[in-house]
Amino acid sequence: MRRMGNLRAAIGAYEHALDIAPDDKTTLVNLARVAELTEDWERVQRCYSRLYALDGDNMEFAGAYAATLYGLGDYAEAIPVYQKLVAAEAERPANDYRLGFCYFSLGRWPEAIATWEVGRRLSPENPTINLGLVAERGFTTLNDALAHAAAERCASLGIAVDADLQAQLDALPAT
Repeated sequence: MRRMGNLRAAIGAYEHALDIAPDDKTTLVNLARVAELTEDWERVQRCYSRLYALDGDNMEFAGAYAATLYGLGDYAEAIPVYQKLVAAEAERPANDYRLGFCYFSLGRWPEAIATWEVGRRLSPENPTINLGLVAERGFTTLNDALAHAAAERCASLGIAVDADLQAQLDALPAT
């Protein structure tokens, strides 16, 4: 109980400091970290949103902001931030997975599949990405329009479709 009181006092102090210097990045980061400890996710989101607005090229801020939006289920807002992260940090398949999940959650299945395919190419042994692809393919049942759209998206990204999926696509009528 005492710890929570200390954390609340820290939040109050950081909020007061931000009243004086609203763009102080160190204070915003510290407030976000304390707010995480108290599970005040809206405050965390506000801090990282402000940090991202102040310095959108800082991938640490972008990553924290995207992860907060993702955790809050604000997938539409998270997509452009994850797109930026994917472009800047192409070697991090976790960003591809989360971006794909955002698309999936919004019913944007072809984009989810294409994004997970990129992640799978980066990390072929990653069970989370592979599970996402299997679930996505089963969920959409590879209906004609979605399957062809996914293949076109993969092709536009320069990603070869695996043989199993290509065989299924070839068996479908052209759209």
